[in-house]
Amino acid sequence: MEMDFSKKNLKATLLLGIGVIAIIVFLLIVWLIPSGSTIDSAVETYKSGNVSQALDLFAEARDKNQINTAEEWNIYGNVYRDNKHLPEAIEAYKKAIELDSGYETAYRNLAYVSVDLAEEEKNNQRIQQAIGIVEKGRKSHSKSVLLVEDLIMLYGKVGDTAKVAELTALRTELLK
Repeated sequence: MEMDFSKKNLKATLLLGIGVIAIIVFLLIVWLIPSGSTIDSAVETYKSGNVSQALDLFAEARDKNQINTAEEWNIYGNVYRDNKHLPEAIEAYKKAIELDSGYETAYRNLAYVSVDLAEEEKNNQRIQQAIGIVEKGRKSHSKSVLLVEDLIMLYGKVGDTAKVAELTALRTELLK
């Protein structure tokens, strides 16, 4: 049996060997690098209850421009809220609303965090700002009893009894 050591066969064998090595390296990389993005890890970490670690992961995801949806920004707001970073939570909820003006949950979270921060700062200006944003949300969700109830709460905090009465009547109509 004679071996053929021609340049053509050596070149083919070498290319085959390089191809096999490339496949092995690719498989090792895929196996060694954790799957999922930082934002996925951040969301899962938050859902598991580790809000401190979730805050770090969300910051990393933000720096990598991986927070792309209203839901992700809303969850980021919740992470800030749970870590007692209320001004940052408000900004995250605003970003969620900016991405999806119909995202009712972000309006509601913004309302409650604004009240918490206003009480902490003893400054009703935050509540007035929240009222403006939630009123815009109510225009997108004209049948939302929840947003009307949030507005009743907000107007009650600033002492606007006329608006509370108006919205209470609207709530009654919506519930019929």
